[in-house]
Amino acid sequence: MGDLAADTAVEGSDGRYQAALSRDWEIWGPNGGYIAAVALRAAGAYSRFDRPITLVGHFLGVADFDAPVDLDVTTLREAKRAQSVRVSMTQRMQNSAISGTTAMARCARRNTVGLPLPAAITAPTANTPPAVTTRPML
Repeated sequence: MGDLAADTAVEGSDGRYQAALSRDWEIWGPNGGYIAAVALRAAGAYSRFDRPITLVGHFLGVADFDAPVDLDVTTLREAKRAQSVRVSMTQRMQNSAISGTTAMARCARRNTVGLPLPAAITAPTANTPPAVTTRPML
């Protein structure tokens, strides 16, 4: 198994990145979660925020391992505490891997809204099922 940190590394700056795909993540082609992780690494390199909140990806084709992928990242909307970006991954100038959006934000360490924090959630109690009766064979 590969090293996810090394195998999802991207190089570049200013919204234009490149990555080499590792065969360690091959299942009939690059694993979809692996491709999404590469896209998230590009979004993280581009954004000024710490962590992704959401990822919506559309897999448009199957990438291969023989050529690097190009990742273009653009800002769709940015606010004080969050940013929505689009990541388009192409290979050999074709949309062959993924196109998607992700929201990046600072990791909140405290309740910034002023609302009371929810109490701890406890699992509901379950009734014991009735005993199973058996019938004699005919």
